Amino acid sequence: MKLEIWPSATGPVQAGTRQTRPWSGATCARALSVALLLLVNAMTSVPADAATGTAGCGQPAQTGDTTQTLPFGGLSRTFLVHVPIGYNSNLPQPLIVHLHGLVGDAVGEEAITGMSSVADAQGFIVVYPNGTTGADGITSGWNAAFPGNNPPTRLTSQFTNWLAVDDQGFLSAMVAHLGQEYCVDSSRIGMTGYSDGGFMAFHMACVGAPWLASIAPVGVTQPWVLSASDCSFGHPVSLLDFHGENDWWDSYWGWLIHPTVPQTMASYAASQGCGGVPQSASIASDVVETSYAPCQHPNIAVQLYSITDGGHEWPGGLDLSVLGLGYTTKTINASQLIGTFVSAHPLQAGS
Repeated sequence: MKLEIWPSATGPVQAGTRQTRPWSGATCARALSVALLLLVNAMTSVPADAATGTAGCGQPAQTGDTTQTLPFGGLSRTFLVHVPIGYNSNLPQPLIVHLHGLVGDAVGEEAITGMSSVADAQGFIVVYPNGTTGADGITSGWNAAFPGNNPPTRLTSQFTNWLAVDDQGFLSAMVAHLGQEYCVDSSRIGMTGYSDGGFMAFHMACVGAPWLASIAPVGVTQPWVLSASDCSFGHPVSLLDFHGENDWWDSYWGWLIHPTVPQTMASYAASQGCGGVPQSASIASDVVETSYAPCQHPNIAVQLYSITDGGHEWPGGLDLSVLGLGYTTKTINASQLIGTFVSAHPLQAGS
């Protein structure tokens, strides 16, 4: 079953018509709120060296959502781009690549996670690419195979044609394309993904995508124990991870060939040169934050948010417990934390 979430419509607008009316007190208040938001964005945007700006700097761009198509690998790949309110084409801004989960799509992911509203508040660009469908023509996903390992056993016949899709190449081509269209801070490009999309985020770090500074998977463990010998990496990549301890879909405590979340985090931290004893603290009644430090590289961080009663859901996102996915915490907001994390942990110098 495919879940589709559609934005509400306000009704059709007649082409060629324009309505004018005197500004009411409420309208003036909304206009003032927008002006203040633009001012706050300008004042709080992450400083970026002009040298980190891409070729798209200086080019005008429409704010809000646009759907784009990029021919790649014999396919027409689509993605939804959200450019924040107050976008300044002369100020390089972080870019977050946001990957949907199994059977999901870009529109649903944007609605469930609320990442675009956070992008408006924090001042970053977010792109939601669509995966490809399996042989059943319905089930969407990502080709997240890992070096030195066989495909996951869960890839049954209806999914097998994912293995012929070059998602790694597509995502890199998409990021390069966006750098031509928008003023992207090339040192602050992060990737997040929910469930199957999180597998792909781990994959992109593993293969050493040269533009990737950080990843932030949600509701997923590394399918195989991650180590420097299994992954090329190429450069350090920061990790921010979110996982519910009552997640039955991708168990926090491991299953079959999957390690536990603490094993995944410890292995990843070691591969990034982050040693010492993990430090944990309860930041709310249902959330424990764990940091893996110190790290050898100054810009690198490895952090975990464990939701003690959490299910297979996006923290702070739309509550989908009615679908049997478990409890959704509202104590933290993963989208807000991811935006802050990507901005705070740029690509390691010399990468």
